Amino acid sequence: MKFVLLFALVCNINLVFGQQNVADKKFSAPELKQDIAFLKQQIFNVHTNPYSELTPGN
Repeated sequence: MKFVLLFALVCNINLVFGQQNVADKKFSAPELKQDIAFLKQQIFNVHTNPYSELTPGN
């Protein structure tokens, strides 16, 4: 019984203190645009056929 209570206590402590709130970080519009441009560049440079599922106009 003591093991079950200790295990439950450890699990609760891990749930409460195990994660940090990183959702407060906000990104500026230029940073987001830079990220999108980088992703687009990587898709075109790395993928062998980026338009295999979509047309360029979509």
